[in-house]
Amino acid sequence: MKKRKNDRNNQAFTLIELIVVIAIMGIILILALPQISRLQSANKDKKYDAYYSSIESAAKLYMDSQAKDLFGSNSSGCVTVDYSDLKEHNLIKDFGSSDVTCSRNDETYVEVRKVNDNFLYSTSLVCRDSKKVVYERKEVADEPCTNEPDKAGPTVTITPSEHDWVQTKNLKITVKITDAYTLNKNIGILYYWTNSSGTKVSKDYTYSYKNKKGVKSVSYQIPTKNIPTDSGQYNLVVRQWISSSTNGIQDALGNQTVSDATAGLYKIDNVKPTCGSNDGKTTWTKDDFTIHQYCSDDASGCTQNPYSKKFTSTTVTYTFTIKDNADNSNTCKVNVYLDKTNPTNPKGGAIGTVSGSNKSASIKTEVSGSTDSHSGFKRYLYLVTNSSSTPDKNDSRFTTSKTFTRSCGTSYYAWAVAEDNVGNRSSVVSLGNTKDGEDKYSDWSSCSKLCGTGSQSRTNTCDLVTTGLTQSCNTMDCCSKTTSKNGSWESSCHGSCGTGTQYQTVYQIGIDGRTCSTNTKGNSRSCDTGKSCVPTNTCNIRGNTIYNAPYPYTCSAGHYHTTGYVHYCTDSNGNFIFHGKNSQSVSPHSGRVDASINGYNWVCPTNPYTDGWTIISG
Repeated sequence: MKKRKNDRNNQAFTLIELIVVIAIMGIILILALPQISRLQSANKDKKYDAYYSSIESAAKLYMDSQAKDLFGSNSSGCVTVDYSDLKEHNLIKDFGSSDVTCSRNDETYVEVRKVNDNFLYSTSLVCRDSKKVVYERKEVADEPCTNEPDKAGPTVTITPSEHDWVQTKNLKITVKITDAYTLNKNIGILYYWTNSSGTKVSKDYTYSYKNKKGVKSVSYQIPTKNIPTDSGQYNLVVRQWISSSTNGIQDALGNQTVSDATAGLYKIDNVKPTCGSNDGKTTWTKDDFTIHQYCSDDASGCTQNPYSKKFTSTTVTYTFTIKDNADNSNTCKVNVYLDKTNPTNPKGGAIGTVSGSNKSASIKTEVSGSTDSHSGFKRYLYLVTNSSSTPDKNDSRFTTSKTFTRSCGTSYYAWAVAEDNVGNRSSVVSLGNTKDGEDKYSDWSSCSKLCGTGSQSRTNTCDLVTTGLTQSCNTMDCCSKTTSKNGSWESSCHGSCGTGTQYQTVYQIGIDGRTCSTNTKGNSRSCDTGKSCVPTNTCNIRGNTIYNAPYPYTCSAGHYHTTGYVHYCTDSNGNFIFHGKNSQSVSPHSGRVDASINGYNWVCPTNPYTDGWTIISG
């Protein structure tokens, strides 16, 4: 078995396709409806027009049998044949619609006028439904229809019969000659102009209509060249003109119109109004205002006075168009000098940076380049704010000054506008921003001195701060606190003989390392002088050691010796050459001689035997 192919032609329309088709059909129907309506209306009018013609035809048939009875031997006259007359003689049928009737005698009728042996037919047809008139066509004369011989001449109608103020070129006057019984051929008229008092002010003008006999009306428009051009008020007089080529104003029956036809007043003004005073400006301003332009016209008068216009946009001059009541116009140029246009935006300019301690700062670079083509450029205005939001251009804080006051931790935003001579300002332009640092100190630096009043400094992130940047430090005396420092021992030994003293210098060092004081004998120690203290070549030396006598010796006056001293003798070098009473050679300080040796020199208590002796230890 073969598989059926998925053929698109075998598928149904989609919903979208159906909607599109229906929409297109709807559009076509909407476009066609007016045309269909017009066709239907035209078809209906044709039906009524055919009925109109049948009414007039029925009247002609009616006159074929009734004319002699109606007019007799008269050569002129007018009779009305109404709908019921035609219906009664079975000459007309009702209109072929059940809801429309055309049978009212005062609306559907035919006027028949006899002119010699001819008949003129004028028909009226009005058809109605139950609510309104659905068709109306009347082609009857304005003259009443009476069955009496016509003895009146044609009617002269001048249109317009009068005219308010107008220019000659715009005055269109038509002279129409009409007669329900038709006109004779070659109707001729004569016309001229008079002023408002009736005095003739123009020549006679003639005109031949050159019409054929039997027409009901002829018309003639008076040429512009035959209408007065001087400003004034006029009447038009029309009368018949009979000549070899014209028959005057005469109908087909020979009846003439011999009386003049007069129309007017025609008010003619061909002079344009003149410009009066105005309250235009002589200097520039930016405020809205109204200018009044006055108008003067001696004839028809101005259509309005004054003319006024309110100005709300930039205008240098303005031309008023003034008119009089005859539509003559003139132009009046006035100075307005209204400037609503802003000058061009400034260019360049910069606030720069702030530095130093002066609280008063200034914008570093001015703006330039603005122009104004109306009232003219005047000046630049500046403003420094602490906000990044763009200020309004009309902010009252804008001034010519570029200075501003600084304070710590503050940001500065500079702005500029250009201003013209009436105060219009350009858009606000930014000149950048800068700032002062916070009022914040750094840590103190180290002191310049360890003592004796030094100084230390610090910085502040705000250049405006000039105080508190330095202070005194380490004000104590450098020697208020010392430490000892030993110097060198001196090389000499102080003493005349034997053991002497040697000194070491001790320094008192201040806080900053300076020497506050020096003690040359700060420390001491024993030293050998290198010299003996024993006298030379003498025996007048004794020791200073007291020896208690083991034996009593008698002193003078019965006393006993109880104390003894050792006596020495020395040679030329100070060496002991004998000791006591014995000639024992001993070195100095070699020790005490034993008591058994009679080397003691016993002394009595009353005499210590010190005077004149060199006393040595031992």
